[in-house]
Amino acid sequence: MKAFLVKLLLRSSRILGGWFLRTVAYGVTAGYFLFRPGRVRASMALYRALFPGRGRLFHRYAAWRQFADFTAGYCDRLELDRGGEIRRTDEGWPLLEEAARSGRGGILLVSHFGNPEIAARLFRKRGLPMLLLMGERDPRQVARQQREAMERDGLDVQVSSPGEGSLFDGLEALQILRRGGFVGMAGDLAWGETPRLVQAPFLGRTIRLPAAPHAFALLTGAPLFTVWIFRTGRAAYHMAVSEPRHVEAPSREDREQAIRESVRLYARELETALKRHPWQWHVFEPLLA
Repeated sequence: MKAFLVKLLLRSSRILGGWFLRTVAYGVTAGYFLFRPGRVRASMALYRALFPGRGRLFHRYAAWRQFADFTAGYCDRLELDRGGEIRRTDEGWPLLEEAARSGRGGILLVSHFGNPEIAARLFRKRGLPMLLLMGERDPRQVARQQREAMERDGLDVQVSSPGEGSLFDGLEALQILRRGGFVGMAGDLAWGETPRLVQAPFLGRTIRLPAAPHAFALLTGAPLFTVWIFRTGRAAYHMAVSEPRHVEAPSREDREQAIRESVRLYARELETALKRHPWQWHVFEPLLA
């Protein structure tokens, strides 16, 4: 039903214009904000940790800004599906080109900032081979339609749905790396029924983050790049790529410590990004302990 409504919205917007798409989308967002109190509470808990000196009213306002920013990015993606253009600036892109030329490739550690799907589609249009590993909790949700749109852009997507096993089933990710390509993995949200999580300090509290990207970097020896995409305006984004780093362990016994340290490094980067762009981290579930 959700996928059908999105298709109907896109077709209507082609006739009535982008304003219709955004009006309906923000109306749906207001409904979620009013009638999904669990998600609002999770967002408010995040902003209590980020802005401890502010009151409940401000934290509720911050949660609405987060919801609204997510909707703005979602509308940008729909505009792209309608044939619109996305403006983008970037920094650190030569680091990826060098990794591709050298045949190393790398693992892209992405977060739910701005619109990582737009980043992935623009990434592919720059001509670098990429496999995006993503989660889909309900195969009937809109995520399937998003995957199909990305695949039309030439982006390889591997999706993990409940009951379908691990994201690492098969050798496609390894083959991409061996060709000097890139594997994109979420660093802030884990998928699957029993994900492996690692605790790290975050905003004076504790956050639990997936170990999988860091473990994959350790096992393959591929460099790990942290990739951020921040929304700078309507249909406008800035992509920032970090210097590559390796997750290394001198012995089998040191592997767990290497993974934990890599997760902690990422958590520090995530905290910095959140403080600079407080409305753009689109995670609507409790992560802090």
